[in-house]
Amino acid sequence: MKKLLALLLAFTFVFLPSCIGEMPAPSPPPSEEPSTVTDPSPTVEPSPSPAEEPSPSPEPEIRWVGTWGAAQYYGDATGDGGKMSALNVSHTLPGATLRQIIRISAGGETLRFSFSNEYGETPLTIHAAHIAKATVPAESDIDPATDTPLTFNGGETELVIPAGGSALSDPVGFPASPLERIAVSLYFGEMPETVSCHVAARGNSFVQPGDSVSAETLSGERNTHWFVLNGVEIAAEPDAVSIVALGDSITDGYGVTDEKYTRWTDTLAEFLQGDPATSHVSVINMGIGTNTLLNQTNPAAAIDRFERDVLEQRGVGYFVFLIGTNDLGRGNAQGMIKAYSEMIDTAAEAGLKVFGGTVIPNHAANDQTRQTVNEWLREQYASGTLYGLADFDELLRDPENPSVKIPEYNNDGTHPSIAGYTVMGEYMYSLIAEDLAKG
Repeated sequence: MKKLLALLLAFTFVFLPSCIGEMPAPSPPPSEEPSTVTDPSPTVEPSPSPAEEPSPSPEPEIRWVGTWGAAQYYGDATGDGGKMSALNVSHTLPGATLRQIIRISAGGETLRFSFSNEYGETPLTIHAAHIAKATVPAESDIDPATDTPLTFNGGETELVIPAGGSALSDPVGFPASPLERIAVSLYFGEMPETVSCHVAARGNSFVQPGDSVSAETLSGERNTHWFVLNGVEIAAEPDAVSIVALGDSITDGYGVTDEKYTRWTDTLAEFLQGDPATSHVSVINMGIGTNTLLNQTNPAAAIDRFERDVLEQRGVGYFVFLIGTNDLGRGNAQGMIKAYSEMIDTAAEAGLKVFGGTVIPNHAANDQTRQTVNEWLREQYASGTLYGLADFDELLRDPENPSVKIPEYNNDGTHPSIAGYTVMGEYMYSLIAEDLAKG
């Protein structure tokens, strides 16, 4: 028996390794570098490492879309009553609070506000900026419970805008309904001699010495200018777009009553927001009274401010122009056509749907230039070069005398009446709604 056990042990130690192979050497701990010594043992594939945790998805980029705007120029002493008034008011702003009442078009939960020192020769200081819901029509009253400070550059409450520059606030949570009236209160420090503004606000602003940004009411001087504030954007849904309307006093709303919101763009905004199929579309009015299409300095000619006031806006889907009435007396139809063509082509290349507005009847004795440019616009639409035609001329003209407006739609020969502005807004809404319905 002892001899049998000895033979079995010998067999185990001598022959078994040749049957099953040698056991692999243990792997080094994970924290150690693997040895560089050559291991004669058979190569063993390392065990697969656990699957890496997937990286978190990046936050979706916010889509910012403009919901209000004011084209900038400046007050001066040229004799224009509005610009003279704006110049005088601007001299009262350093060390004072300016409360400006605006009405947005589309609403949103998160907003941001833009400010301009485009025409300033020196830096402009805003010590504090607050927003709140305006509560009393045509007055400075706010709801104190909604008083909200704006911040800049990631949390700073004071803002210095360099000469010629602009600034954008940090996003601010401020639930705002469509067509909400918002009070924007700015407490100014040092300011340049020339203050960027929109002379004809068609709304009220209030100036009071000292810091009154959170005051429920301001008892200071009332004016009808917007200073420094030039835009409001909303954090919007992916399908949201804006309409930018570029024009002269007909778009700026000459003849309307302040704070009544009866410009044709106001009516357009009301119809869009009242229709669930179009409520994702906002309106930015970039009209300026006295503006020409060509050859102007203050305000800049429409062709010269086109890039700033249209192309640089965020979230634009539609571009509507109605500009040229103040150029008709120069008899330069070909110059106007060249400028129209440049805007149409450039905007289309930027992906915008362009609606060209025909120049409305203005009771001029010599109507040939107007007829020439209007026929050219109709031809561009018929050929497909122009995406859409807003034929305001056909809408407003008297069938029996095409050089004048239908009496109901006429104010002073040049400008429409309130009824005229209303029908223009309704008409433009029908064009946009029809286009959106196409999908």
